Amino acid sequence: MPQHTSANGRRSGGSRRKKKRRSSPIVPAMVLLSIAGTPTVVGYVLLSGGRLDDGPLDGPPSDAPDVRAIGAGGQGQVVLRSRETGRQEALIQYETWDPEGQGWYVATDLSAWVYLKSGEYVHLRADRARFYAPEEDRPRSGVLTGNVVARVFDAAAARPALEDPFAIEMRAEAVSFDTEFGRVGSDRPVAIDMPKHGIEFRSHDLRVVINQVAERIELLEVARGERITYTPVARGGETSLPGGEEAGSGEAALVPVAFRQEQDARGRPQRVEAPAAQPTPAGRGGDGARGDARAPDVPPVFYAARFQENVRLTQGDVSASGGVLDVWARTVDGRLPDGAIRREGAVASTGCEFGASDSLVRGVEQALATLAMGAGDREWPPRLRRPLQNRDEAADGASGEGGVTDSTSPVGASPESVPGEVDGAGDSNTDAGLHGALSGDVPMTLEWDGPMVMRAQDAAPVELRRNDVAARLTGGSAGGVTLRDASRGSDGTCASLEYGFTTQDVVIAGVGPTGVVLSMRDSEDEIRGDDERGTTVSDPSGTLRASRVEYSMATGVGRVPGAGTLEGRGFQRVSFSEQMDILGAAGRGGGISSIEEVVFRGNVVGEDEDSAFESQFAQAVFAPDDQGRAVLSSVFLDERVRVRGPGGERLAASSFRSEFEADGQGDSQPRWFEAEGASNAPVIATRPGDRLEARRVEGTLAGDEAGRRSLQTFEAQGAVSLRSREQGVEINGATVRGDVPAQQLEVDGSPERWARVRRGPTMVEGERVRLSGEPRYAHVYGPGGLTHDSPAASGQAASRFRAEWGRAMTFESVTGQVRAEGGATARLTEGSLRSDTIAGEVIEAWLEPEAPQAATVAAAPTGDDGSRGGAGGIDLSGFDVGGAEAGHRRLLRVVALGSAEATGRESGESSQPGPGESGVGAATPRPATIELRRYAAPTTASASDAPVEPALTQLLYIEGQRIEIDNEQGTMDVPGAGKLVVVDRRTPDEERESHAEGTPTDEAASGDQTALATAPGQPPAASTPAPTRGPDPFAGGSARGDALFDWQGSLHVERGASTGRGGNAAPAGGSMTMTDRVRMI
Repeated sequence: MPQHTSANGRRSGGSRRKKKRRSSPIVPAMVLLSIAGTPTVVGYVLLSGGRLDDGPLDGPPSDAPDVRAIGAGGQGQVVLRSRETGRQEALIQYETWDPEGQGWYVATDLSAWVYLKSGEYVHLRADRARFYAPEEDRPRSGVLTGNVVARVFDAAAARPALEDPFAIEMRAEAVSFDTEFGRVGSDRPVAIDMPKHGIEFRSHDLRVVINQVAERIELLEVARGERITYTPVARGGETSLPGGEEAGSGEAALVPVAFRQEQDARGRPQRVEAPAAQPTPAGRGGDGARGDARAPDVPPVFYAARFQENVRLTQGDVSASGGVLDVWARTVDGRLPDGAIRREGAVASTGCEFGASDSLVRGVEQALATLAMGAGDREWPPRLRRPLQNRDEAADGASGEGGVTDSTSPVGASPESVPGEVDGAGDSNTDAGLHGALSGDVPMTLEWDGPMVMRAQDAAPVELRRNDVAARLTGGSAGGVTLRDASRGSDGTCASLEYGFTTQDVVIAGVGPTGVVLSMRDSEDEIRGDDERGTTVSDPSGTLRASRVEYSMATGVGRVPGAGTLEGRGFQRVSFSEQMDILGAAGRGGGISSIEEVVFRGNVVGEDEDSAFESQFAQAVFAPDDQGRAVLSSVFLDERVRVRGPGGERLAASSFRSEFEADGQGDSQPRWFEAEGASNAPVIATRPGDRLEARRVEGTLAGDEAGRRSLQTFEAQGAVSLRSREQGVEINGATVRGDVPAQQLEVDGSPERWARVRRGPTMVEGERVRLSGEPRYAHVYGPGGLTHDSPAASGQAASRFRAEWGRAMTFESVTGQVRAEGGATARLTEGSLRSDTIAGEVIEAWLEPEAPQAATVAAAPTGDDGSRGGAGGIDLSGFDVGGAEAGHRRLLRVVALGSAEATGRESGESSQPGPGESGVGAATPRPATIELRRYAAPTTASASDAPVEPALTQLLYIEGQRIEIDNEQGTMDVPGAGKLVVVDRRTPDEERESHAEGTPTDEAASGDQTALATAPGQPPAASTPAPTRGPDPFAGGSARGDALFDWQGSLHVERGASTGRGGNAAPAGGSMTMTDRVRMI
């Protein structure tokens, strides 16, 4: 017989008529309320995502009576037990209990403890309870009114006290239920708090429909919403989010404890503690379902919830608002799987990538500013700014696990990567970002004005393919989604914002190519008018426009698929057509502390008000400096690279790479660059007046005391062509190397194709040519040649001087000395009628010394800083032998040495044979020679119109071991034995013309001395200024026919006075003297 104790101590029994015993009618209602008020609450399912651990059952033993058997009476209590299992289910206490008839019952000051099968304790109280149980003892429906409070406590060995910490508390003025249809609801305001997890839920008109067979929520509705608030709980002995992992946090792991119900020796229930199986990472199924270690055989239940009308997500100064918020969740056994909501990773900021993009633009510009052209323009590019500021101390221990596979990219960066101060403003500990609720300690609030509906799903939503909990905020009928960070002056608009709580993936999508707009502005507005504008540390202003942004807060990997642009407040812009990628770097605590890499793909264009670059691929890599600040480390451009500088600089290449070094001030400066061309498209770098073409170009840069960067060294390889119109220099070779501080330039060629250096009318070529700007000299290693062209002048034909050698050549521009070694020859041709050739083992020549320094500097192009510049920053202004820029430098002296003279000179021995030496048996030495040829212009054309070669009219050939020509003295000497050949094929008329002009006509010979004397009565030669060309032995000679002379002493030729016009004036007299055993053969 059921027992009931009233307030007056009388024992009242049940009905005398025996009836079939039935299960307690009040227990299903209590269980229904507790189910509706615990893990099924919207805030709990969507934000906390878990179900509490199992707990014990406790309470005094008693049989469960029928509801109608309780009867009317005063204060009392009832212990309810399941008749099928004997399990104790509830303990009910009340002030009054009265039947109203027709199956209605009323209780006042109702208080009940409900023991759930899971082990949790539920305490329920209300001022008044009225329920309906027609013709049976099972309540069909009812209403609880007046201070309705339901509390859920975690599992424990003994029932907790009411003042003990609870897991969930629900408060309402009225709650109705219907057990037949599984409905629970309230048309009044409802408040649900989960202090252990920092969750508060406020709503109006709550309705819950429960599937009692499947034991799950089928529908949860809120007619008019209010808010859900999540306040992160400090990490300690409790987990901060149910269903979340704390791996890597350094805290002691929580070992779950299970309780099983047994009976003691007297048959009373008791709790026995037993260790539960350790949870393992949940597995994933091919259909998107995930298992859970605690309930491996329990199928997951999927839920979808929708919040409507003026939805607002707020955390501190960061907010997101839209029209509709959709949330999806996977539950297993009434709770979220382990790791469903992750806290690892750091907060992203909407402005981080703008600093990176600006550094990319500036870095490319700065590295290319002096590409192989070097030391010219000092005003461009502007000083590089540091893109990011690293604060590892802000990463407080969250680990970044998981990741994004095929779609991840940036909304921004972690707070460590965003500069904390802008022009002196800001807080280095500011923790801001659209998803700060997942990592900071600032409360996050979800508010909405319209209805909210949550329904169970028959199949796994596609949104849960990679997540256990996912959310999407859209504009709905109200328009788009608005994002804002008031503390940083950033905002954004989009069509939808998605977040995966398990993978920590963020997706921001828009409509159209610019549907996503994310902006960062300087809220302090303290930047001066003359400061640079753009997305830099000193001015983080900028805007990202794209159709979609994807980012993983767990891995720091993100992308912007499709086309997009980054724009600074100034005229700075980076656009791309295919994709932008971002990679974050992990901080000391495991979170994303800074941006490590930024990549742009497809028609990448970067520009500011005076500079630009284009490529198909652009990559910027960042690295920490000595203070841990992330600064630009390298820039790489690939495929159809084009760069434009403010001073007219241009670069075209297949790829370009530049490396940077930290300057200790939070900035980085370019230190090395490399540009490569394709097989059919070389590197081409130009600036006004200069052009460099090569297969590959590499260089280093450094700063001076003023901090200005300039080119230090460079190397160009592969069919190099370098032209400088300012210096009049043209360089061609297989490889060109330059050292600007040392003012040296090396040009390498090959035996098949010599290197060439041309300045003005002078060209030096050889297998290797080395030029020096300070002091100016040219050195050719191996065989080579030197060519100097003089243009035609009035009364004078164009001429060419050509020298060749087999071993080496040195030209010192300051002294004007030229030395060619190894079978050297030098030929001077004037038009087609004159050819002078000098040859020897060594040829030495002396030009006029270089002009004073002031004149040289004036001739050399200068940079804006006053330094001499040019091709690669090396001054080549003195290398025109004829002095096209520095004034005509006259040829003063020429010496040609035969092999014996050259060998003896190098060894320090005399080349002349000693007394009694005949030289027989020794190798025949090669003499130095000079050959002068004169031709007559053709008077008639051939019948076949073929060109008619000029006819040789005069030939003079001299050989000896040493030949000296002194242009200033007008003399030529052969100090030693030699030979002379004279050929004169002039006609009598030509000879008479020569005599009429005063040409010498007499010739005398003797055994020991032969003199070609001047004609009688001619003025002496001493009064005649020296012409630019050497002495002409033909001047003063008249001996038609051929003659051969040799001598053992010496040959001396003197030039006489000149008459006539211009440089071709004929000498009026002169002499040629041979000594010692002179013979005419």
